[in-house]
Amino acid sequence: MPEPHTGTDTTDSESEYTVLIVDDQQDALSVLQGVLELEYRVLCATSPDQALQLLESEPIDLIISDHRMPGMTGVELLTRSMQIRPECIRIMLTGYADLQTALDAINRGAVYRFLQKPWDPRELLLVAQQGLEKLELGRKNRRLLEEIQTRNADLRSALRELNETQEELLTSEKFALVGKLASDIIHDINNHLSCLLALERLELQHGRYPDQDWFSKVIQKVKKAKQEIRHMLEELRDFAKGRESVFAGDVRSLGEIVKDALEFASYDHMIRTRRVRFDSQAEARCRVDETQIKQLVLNLLRNAGKASKPRDEVTIELSVRDGQALIKVRDRGCGIAAEDLERIWDPFFTSDPKRGTGLGLGICRRIAERHGGSLTCESALGVGTTFTLALPVTGDTASPPAEQRSRSGSLSSGSVE
Repeated sequence: MPEPHTGTDTTDSESEYTVLIVDDQQDALSVLQGVLELEYRVLCATSPDQALQLLESEPIDLIISDHRMPGMTGVELLTRSMQIRPECIRIMLTGYADLQTALDAINRGAVYRFLQKPWDPRELLLVAQQGLEKLELGRKNRRLLEEIQTRNADLRSALRELNETQEELLTSEKFALVGKLASDIIHDINNHLSCLLALERLELQHGRYPDQDWFSKVIQKVKKAKQEIRHMLEELRDFAKGRESVFAGDVRSLGEIVKDALEFASYDHMIRTRRVRFDSQAEARCRVDETQIKQLVLNLLRNAGKASKPRDEVTIELSVRDGQALIKVRDRGCGIAAEDLERIWDPFFTSDPKRGTGLGLGICRRIAERHGGSLTCESALGVGTTFTLALPVTGDTASPPAEQRSRSGSLSSGSVE
C-alpha cells in the first residue's frame, strides 16, 4: 500500500485532470490514491482546511471527500468548494449513509454522486470518469457559448457598420438624385433656351433684329419656351415634396408637335448644320403632355446631330400602324456598338462624356413609358441609328395630302423647307 503524500502531487501521471481526495484516515487516502493515481494527477488532503488551501492554489477538476471528518463535514467542505471551484465535480463518500445526509450533499454541496463505503474500485473509477466527462462537456459548452457570444458581438458590430454604411449610401444616393435631377433640368432647359441664344447671336452679328414679323414669331416661341420651362420646374417641385406628378395630357397632333420641335431645333447649331427631312405619312392624334413629347423629340434630334457630321441627313418619319403612332428619328452617323445597345438607357452611360451626361435617353424612355408607349433603338456601327417612339393613337387618323407628306431641307435658314 503506497504512503499518501498529503498536500502534494502524488503521481507522475500525465493526465490533464487533477483529482483531490480528502479523508482524515490515512489508510483510506492510501487506498483511494492507489486506485486513482494511474489515471489522474492526485492530490491528497487529511483535513478540510488543507483541502481548501489546495482548492485555492491548484486547478482541481474532481473532489472526492469523506463525509465525517473533525471540524467540518464533507457536506460543508463541498459547499465551500463551490465558491472556490464552482465547475469542479464533487463526489461524497460515507460509511454512515442516511437520507438527510444524501439530501444535504446533493442540495447544498452540488454533489455529482453519493457513494457508500465500502466502495467498489471499479465503480469509483467509472463514476470519476463519468464525472470528468460531464466536466469536459460543460467546458466545451462554455467555450462554444463564449465563441457564439464573440461572434454575435462581431455580427452586431458588422451590422452596426452595415447600417452606418447604408445610411451613408442613402445619403449619397439622395445627393446623387439631386445632382441627376439638376442635370435633367439643365439638359431640358438648354433645349428651350436655344432660340434666346440665337437672338443674341443675331444682335451681335448684325447690330439689330430682322424684320418685325420674324421678330414677333420668335417672341411667341420665347413665351412658349418660358411656359414649358415653368412646367418642368413645377414637376421638379412636386417631386421634391414627394408628390407624384399627375399625367393630364390632351389630345394633340403629333405632326404639329414634331414641327414645333423642329423649329426649336433650328436654333441649335448641332441640328441646323444637318439636312433634316420630315416625312409625315399620317395625321396621328394622341393624348400626350405636349411639352414632354416635344422634349423627347428634341433630345432624339440632338443625339442624331451628335452622331452625324455636317450636311449628313437626319430623317423624322411619322406613321400609324396597328393602333400606334410611330415617330422614327434616323441618322446615318457612327452607330452604336451591339454590346452598348441595352446600356444606352442606363443613367449616366455615355460613349462620349465630353459631349453629354448620359441622361437624355433615360429621360426619353421614362417619358414614353409614362404615356403608355415605348422607345426602342436599332443601330449598327458605321451604318447609323434609328430610334422609334410608339404611342397609342386616340381619335381619327388620316393620311396627309401627297404634297404635304414630305418636307425636307437644311435647317440653316431657321425653318423646315
